Amino acid sequence: MDDISQGSGRRDFFYGWVVVAACFALGFLVGGIRFSLPLLLPGWVDEFSWTMAAGSMAIAITSFAQCGMGMLAGKIIDARGPKVMAVVGCLLIGTGLVLSRQASSLVQFYGLFAVLGIGLSAVYLIPSAIVNKWFVQRRGLVTGVVMAGGGVGTLVLPLIVGRFISVGGWQYAQLFLGILAFCFTVFAFLLKHYPEDMNLKPYGQSGEGDKAKSVGEESGFSWTLSQAVRTRAFWLVALIGLASGFGHYIPWTQLASYIGELKLPAMLAAYTLSVIGGCSAIGRVWGGRLGDKLGRKAVAGSCFALQGAAILYLSQAGTAEAFYLFAVVSGLSHGGMIVQFAPMLADFYGRHNLASIMGVFQAITGLGWALGSWAGGFIFDMAQSYHTAFFVGALSYVVAIVLLVFIKKPEAVQEGTQKRNNRGADICKL
Repeated sequence: MDDISQGSGRRDFFYGWVVVAACFALGFLVGGIRFSLPLLLPGWVDEFSWTMAAGSMAIAITSFAQCGMGMLAGKIIDARGPKVMAVVGCLLIGTGLVLSRQASSLVQFYGLFAVLGIGLSAVYLIPSAIVNKWFVQRRGLVTGVVMAGGGVGTLVLPLIVGRFISVGGWQYAQLFLGILAFCFTVFAFLLKHYPEDMNLKPYGQSGEGDKAKSVGEESGFSWTLSQAVRTRAFWLVALIGLASGFGHYIPWTQLASYIGELKLPAMLAAYTLSVIGGCSAIGRVWGGRLGDKLGRKAVAGSCFALQGAAILYLSQAGTAEAFYLFAVVSGLSHGGMIVQFAPMLADFYGRHNLASIMGVFQAITGLGWALGSWAGGFIFDMAQSYHTAFFVGALSYVVAIVLLVFIKKPEAVQEGTQKRNNRGADICKL
């Protein structure tokens, strides 16, 4: 299919690719900042004489804030479009990072990290929700490309942050990240909500090429949020997001501290996170493509198994080479895993209320992130070892695989709803 202005019939550049580029940039920012926070954790603990659990709670708070903001952000995006949300989100990210450097108490630090979390939540939801409104064909591949921005951000920013920390301390690293967030507001002005706003059709609307359309789009019906959350499929996907997020955030949050416990070079944490980011970018692109071809459940299940195995391997790591091997496997499988969720929800429920549906999903997933961030530090404080914490993280992926088995498209519910809608339309005609 040519990249044309489908609404006008002229051969022209499809603006959806500009939206993809802007969403890639926003994903770069959010992914890079999220994966840089563990590098800052040892500095906070030393600076303020906190326990590991108290320091980890600062990262957890960013995810708790996501729980509260996710549903609201989705509603605002569906109602008002992504531009305002992206601008506000970038400003909040920058504000939280810059001002928290001057915090004089734990409460102030936590409060400013809540601001950071609200900003991250607002921006994080935009890429996967918006591009799925612009693309019907190759939905998984395009989502993978957009979410690869987070992987590239994780490849680049931790290395830069690590250098800032080694030269000037964690305060300078946070200042750099805050200024970067302010600068990235420019990409918000490239975003458009729907292709119809520009007299265009979604990519693939004509039905040529790939056939991966959602249930709603095949029948001319898109689910509302209230209808979607009444289906078992939604809650299974959401609980899988919670379990996998919990498992991922336990080792991710504690990586720099774990390396310190092993008396390995501090920069190894930045290098490991960078390798995870690069491999995650590859995993997101290929995971999206494989999800289109082989099915999203099959790809997600394989990635869950690899993630769990990688975490168990990490618990026995003792050399830099072992950390790099973990980073490759974890990065590829994590990228392939997370790129399945948004296309799966779009396949199930259509594109028109996708941001609202994704917002509730993000809130539940964020709870897993928050609990995992805190649990890793808490278990370490209790056991004075990371082996138990990592085992718990790996076990959560087993839970995700079991839940995945029971997911089915909500076709029966969809068909019943559609019949009621059709009957109502017939009555109106009479």
